[in-house]
Amino acid sequence: MSREGKGGGVKRFIKTLILIIIIGAVAFGAGYWSGRNYKAPEIIEHTDPLVLQQSIEGKLADASDLVTVEYRYTNAASQESSLKIKGWTIPLTTKRFVVRYDGVIKAGIDISKVEISVVDMLIGVKIPKSAIISHEIDQSSLEVLDETKNIFNPIQVEDYNSFQAEQKKLCERNALSKGLLEEADENARHVIKELIESMDISQGYTIVFQ
Repeated sequence: MSREGKGGGVKRFIKTLILIIIIGAVAFGAGYWSGRNYKAPEIIEHTDPLVLQQSIEGKLADASDLVTVEYRYTNAASQESSLKIKGWTIPLTTKRFVVRYDGVIKAGIDISKVEISVVDMLIGVKIPKSAIISHEIDQSSLEVLDETKNIFNPIQVEDYNSFQAEQKKLCERNALSKGLLEEADENARHVIKELIESMDISQGYTIVFQ
């Protein structure tokens, strides 16, 4: 073989070797960066159902009552009465007063009666029916708009106390007729759902109200 032929073969060999090195480097770089950007699928480990149930029950136990609705109102009403003997009204003994006042009725559920069950990937929640938890008349808001000055039958403190008791019943009936408890039920479900969803260990579970 001539010297020129040998030289040409060496050159071709060197070019081939360089090409192989370049291809290898490119392949290595692509694999390296692909490996760095690759994220293994996240494996979600769900909390044991019993542990989750006990955790939710513990969270709910922090409150004895869950107030979900406050119904505020302003009302004005009157009361009138007279002295009587054997069912007959005694003349000139009528007493009457008109009072305006503010009040607030709170409704909600007894949180201790909420039942939690965890089956498969479902969180079952059974809540009791809402009820009126408290009803207060703001004593500082009481304003007597009118009252009689009857010396034969003067107005007593007991008259105002009985008036307030009767007015409370009337205002509660009015609030109930406007859907107070239904709104409280809906709000209770919303609050409990948010509370459970805020717990990291409940992720992946579906909440179902029974």
